[in-house]
Amino acid sequence: MRTNLKLPEKKITQLLLDHGQFSKEEIDETFQLSAKETTEYSIEFLKQHPGVAQTETLKSKEFLEETEGEKEETVKEVKYIFPRYC
Repeated sequence: MRTNLKLPEKKITQLLLDHGQFSKEEIDETFQLSAKETTEYSIEFLKQHPGVAQTETLKSKEFLEETEGEKEETVKEVKYIFPRYC
């Protein structure tokens, strides 16, 4: 399941459009090509998704035996790895 990150993406897109160097199509394409889904969660993501944080805590070694039979849908964070221009 992919979380919705459209609000930050819209803000960044608008800032880049205001700058005037890139077209909306170029920005959208860069976002699409740079998006990577991951279960290596950032602290910010875990703060916004306390249920995921709790689930990750239960996966620790101390609770591993209690959660072995449980399978839940994995929530994935979308991280953007943008190209760097020198």
